[in-house]
Amino acid sequence: MRGRPQPLLLPNLGFCALFLYAMSVQFDDPDSIRWISIYAAAALATQLWGRAFFGTLFAALVGATAAIWAAALYASLPRWPSRAEIFTTRPMTGDEVEVTREALGLTIVAVWMSLLVILALRRRSRSRPNASALP
Repeated sequence: MRGRPQPLLLPNLGFCALFLYAMSVQFDDPDSIRWISIYAAAALATQLWGRAFFGTLFAALVGATAAIWAAALYASLPRWPSRAEIFTTRPMTGDEVEVTREALGLTIVAVWMSLLVILALRRRSRSRPNASALP
């Protein structure tokens, strides 16, 4: 926990729990290994964040992977399902609903990883001495 800004600690733990939950509901999916992998990587990235440069680099890699994958899924949609279709608990009414839900999950991963990377880089730039202040 040392080195991480305290205001972000609880939200980061919350997203870690969310990613672990998302991972746990993938076990019955026919293509579960890739979904389990991305959500496990996102959960791990939340815990590595703030611990040396590797944590930031790992979060950037996970976020970029999720963003590219989500973009590919969004591009493959023949139609955008209605909000009711996406957010109801009844069985999915078509492949578009499943793909949209998958893409939204990846978007959440990409956005959170991006925020972690941006905050880590800002924090790192603030901790460096100002080169222009040197004589």
